[in-house]
Amino acid sequence: CVAPTEAAALHAALMPAVGWVTRWLPVFLVPVQVMLPTIAFPGGAAEAAGLIAFLTGAWLSTLTVSAHVSKGLLNMLPHRA
Repeated sequence: CVAPTEAAALHAALMPAVGWVTRWLPVFLVPVQVMLPTIAFPGGAAEAAGLIAFLTGAWLSTLTVSAHVSKGLLNMLPHRA
């Protein structure tokens, strides 16, 4: 059993993380087409633009790495004459 003062201290220490998870959970765990229009970005348009830029950059990076891996694996195959 945990003493009430220790429980209150633990609760206070974890609340910033709980707030962050609560704010971003719908963005990544619910289909974007359903939840994104209902999300109120606390940072306004700048935060929304940053999120879109991040997701676009991550998508482009994944595409680029996948292309290079595919090209490298294709080069490892024996060539036919």
